Amino acid sequence: MPTRFGQKKHSQHYVFHTVITTVLLCSIFLAMVGFLYVDAMNEVDTSNVEPMAHAIDFVNVMREDKVFYEQTKEELMKNAPYEEDGFFRVPKIN
Repeated sequence: MPTRFGQKKHSQHYVFHTVITTVLLCSIFLAMVGFLYVDAMNEVDTSNVEPMAHAIDFVNVMREDKVFYEQTKEELMKNAPYEEDGFFRVPKIN
């Protein structure tokens, strides 16, 4: 049955086959390009290059952790709805 602009309507099988073929061809092409890129990178002299974790240097901008007030165990246990032998007791989860 013709659709707009005189295009043919394709079966689901045809569309699926076309998509899978395209994906496979693209995968093969990308693999080939990847191998060429890796081969080119192997030719570069990297003996004087130090290993890096990131492409740019990061500086830690966070402040140093400081304890302002340390609660005692007794103070913390006051918040426990149930306490047993100095530990929080929680309901069993099935």
